[in-house]
Amino acid sequence: MPLTADDFTLFYGKDREARRLDLLNAFSQELHDLADACDPATFGVDQKDVYDEAYRKAGKLDAQHFALNFSPERTGLIDVLRNELLVEGRTATTHEGGALGLRERQDDGTRECTFDPAALLEQSCGPAIAHVAFYSDIDHEVMPIRSGYRVTITYNLTLRTTPVTFKGTYAPGAAQRLDVPPRGGNLLFCLRHQYPLPTSYKDSCHAQEALQGLASYLKSSDALVLDVVQSLALDVSLKIVYQQPTQYGGTIYIMCDRAAPLDEHDKIENLYMHLAECANSQLLSGSTEGFWKDDSVVDVHWIYATPGGVNSTKTSFMAYGNEATLAHTYWKVSVFVCIGIAGNRATALVS
Repeated sequence: MPLTADDFTLFYGKDREARRLDLLNAFSQELHDLADACDPATFGVDQKDVYDEAYRKAGKLDAQHFALNFSPERTGLIDVLRNELLVEGRTATTHEGGALGLRERQDDGTRECTFDPAALLEQSCGPAIAHVAFYSDIDHEVMPIRSGYRVTITYNLTLRTTPVTFKGTYAPGAAQRLDVPPRGGNLLFCLRHQYPLPTSYKDSCHAQEALQGLASYLKSSDALVLDVVQSLALDVSLKIVYQQPTQYGGTIYIMCDRAAPLDEHDKIENLYMHLAECANSQLLSGSTEGFWKDDSVVDVHWIYATPGGVNSTKTSFMAYGNEATLAHTYWKVSVFVCIGIAGNRATALVS
């Protein structure tokens, strides 16, 4: 992104002796002084924050200790990245190495790409920054810096308003042409991204409202799924789908209309029965236990992978059998869609 030279003026300091630094024309000693003013920056390894100079020597300055003329709002960067959750901009300091490796875990493998800001900035004809944006559930790693100083500014963005919806061109009556049986049916999309959702609420109504409230904050392809099915006038709602292994070596899938407070109970003898009592659960087709009655199972067509796949949320609870043991279940926020009979596919209620 092209900028003006004034955007690269940095003021920093932790006391009254603040310093001024021109990042476009910084000398090595000036960058060394900036590095000395930084606090040690930890990084994540095995779900822990660690600091290891043998692996990566990095420092950080919190927002109260620096001021930069660059403004994401004024330059238009915030508009480009409005739907993203984390943004990192790299300034034009000379260095070698320090590329950013990104890995997205998917059920059919891993997608990888490399963001090399040093190489990108070499191609710019004037003052510019290189920027990258990715969701917080994307694995990322900074490669070793072979020489020089790599200066970045990082923003953690929190969505506070309803995002711009996707505007598709869905023809009237498109729902009638859906490739589903004449008698209608149900679709289930286990969403690709993770979403924060507490399990403790004042009552069940608040728990249900919290889940449905996520509809305004879905990410990228998840938001597109919801937008499409709503545009087709189909009955759609957000659900929690749990995946639970059983003592017989099978798997059951349980759909609930709220997140269940599993960690608040001393012992749970049967997860399905427990969820039926506290979260209005329904057993889904695809469960591999053979003793469930047919009329207790909701028949669904699985569009995306089951909850045990990538970006699932793991919840632990105390299970009671012959003795108390620590058990685990995986769950995902999912989009549940009801499709009507042939000739009357639309199922959404008209308000």
